[in-house]
Amino acid sequence: MDLTYSMKEHKEKLVELADSLAIHMNNITKSFRLGFGSFIDKVVMPYASMVPKKLANPCTDQQQCAPPYGFRNHLRLSTNISQFVLEVGSTPLSGNLDNAEGGFDAIMQAIVCRQHIKWEDLSRKIILFATDSIFHYAGDGKLGGIVQPNDGECHLSDEGVYTESKEQDYPSLEQINRVVTESKTNIIFAVPEDSINVYKQLSEHIPGSTTGLLKDDSSNIVDIIRDNFKKIASKVEFRDNSSDAIQIRYMSSCLGSHKSESNTCHNIGIGQTVEFDVELKVTKCPLGGRETFIISPIGVNEYTVVELHVMCECECELEPAAKPNSTDCSSEGTYACGICECHQNRFGKKCECDGDHAYREDMLNQCRRHSNASTLCSNRDIPMRVPSALIGCHSRPNPFELISGKFCECDTFSCNRDIRGQACGGHQRGYCCDGICHCVTGWSGATCDCSTSNSTCIYDELSNKTCSGHGDCRCGSCYCNDGYYGQYCEDCASCEGRCNELQPCVECKVFKSGTYSPVECRDKCTFDYEITDSLVFKSGTYSPVECRDKCTFDYEITDSLETREGARRCVYFDKEDCAISFHYEYNDNKLFVRVKE
Repeated sequence: MDLTYSMKEHKEKLVELADSLAIHMNNITKSFRLGFGSFIDKVVMPYASMVPKKLANPCTDQQQCAPPYGFRNHLRLSTNISQFVLEVGSTPLSGNLDNAEGGFDAIMQAIVCRQHIKWEDLSRKIILFATDSIFHYAGDGKLGGIVQPNDGECHLSDEGVYTESKEQDYPSLEQINRVVTESKTNIIFAVPEDSINVYKQLSEHIPGSTTGLLKDDSSNIVDIIRDNFKKIASKVEFRDNSSDAIQIRYMSSCLGSHKSESNTCHNIGIGQTVEFDVELKVTKCPLGGRETFIISPIGVNEYTVVELHVMCECECELEPAAKPNSTDCSSEGTYACGICECHQNRFGKKCECDGDHAYREDMLNQCRRHSNASTLCSNRDIPMRVPSALIGCHSRPNPFELISGKFCECDTFSCNRDIRGQACGGHQRGYCCDGICHCVTGWSGATCDCSTSNSTCIYDELSNKTCSGHGDCRCGSCYCNDGYYGQYCEDCASCEGRCNELQPCVECKVFKSGTYSPVECRDKCTFDYEITDSLVFKSGTYSPVECRDKCTFDYEITDSLETREGARRCVYFDKEDCAISFHYEYNDNKLFVRVKE
């Protein structure tokens, strides 16, 4: 904490809120420990007045202050909140001459002095950096005659005082970045509004750091710590220290389903798992053909060591395996490792083409998907004559696995498959290009297995309501609103169902009676049926023609009528007071009626 006199109210508020801070942090983590350190600036001109009176009290005569100092650690990490309150409350304020402070010295010593601060190896380390001023950095020390660079080492005395403040320059941003990365430390910059833009820019260059707006009286300091801790703890970000010889790509879907190129996932809760795919590409041969680098998450002291052995040169590139002026290369190149290395002004898969560099590039560009593409024909081409801009795509051992497209970018095997085992649902539903399914009109989904039509969500052709008006049609199936069920969301606990609607159809189609005229029976009862000797009931209000036209559903007559899953039971009495019982259900989007004999 900056303890120049302008931070007086902030220090007093921190003492008041110490208990609240402990309660909030213990709700987040059960292993919470707290320490305290303060900084002013280097006690040399022009940062501090060297007049003895001003050294004794660098503030005004009305403001009693302690002599200035560089950095001092007052309390090692501890669970004793009372001791924290005592140390913060009893530490006096001080002052300096210029507006910038020696905060970089404080950060460096607080991180590298692990034993003195009592950092634990596997703990999450967080430094709250509270100030209302900007900061000095490497090079500023020369103004005070300090030319020795900061060595990035620990120089705290047993009393916690930084002993090299007058001997070494301020740390550079690169040094701060390095020790933060190596120690897996997170920094929260808590600063007022007039300084926040500077510290936001600073935070962009220090991995694992964030910036919070500090109110004039520091009343929100607990909120800053709590909110930024959650932000830090819920973020997973990977970094590596590979050289420019290795290109690394990170891929992750985080908590979603779509995988994209990213080394960061946000809003990760406790117990949740995210996976990253790491792709390595060697852009040039590393020194000695070997390289070791580390991949690690920011702020967490865990890492993966990658030892890479690169085969920079193959035996097949050397004679006698390599064949100069080989007939496999039209006698215009060396055949090595299965490919041709063409002589000057010759090109093509078999060095069969001639021309200068410009002509060669012009011809080859006709086989690239875009001007900066590094591959020809998606690396799936068959050698053909480039001058005519003709290419062909590889054939596969499996005759059903085909490669196609102007640049051989499409195929029938590399995309996701539907439940029938067909990539992109087969050629009638979609096609696979660049490893992604492109669905034809009428189909959607990752494997083009989802119909965009709602026809299968309407229970018969006479209805114009999707899912009976009680649900949504998704991928050809009804998803019912609360309280409704059935294949078409047509039923509920208090619903009448279609019993009354189907009663005259059953009468006219099955029993050749009822209220429907022949025309009504034909038009309103659109299901197939058959007349058998077992039909014993010939009653109802529908005439035979009405029954035929209005009741257009399939049915069967059975001597037992057990309720089946998904079926709706209907019972009514006809005009002759006979009980008629039937069930209705749907099979393949078609209404079917079963009538009890």
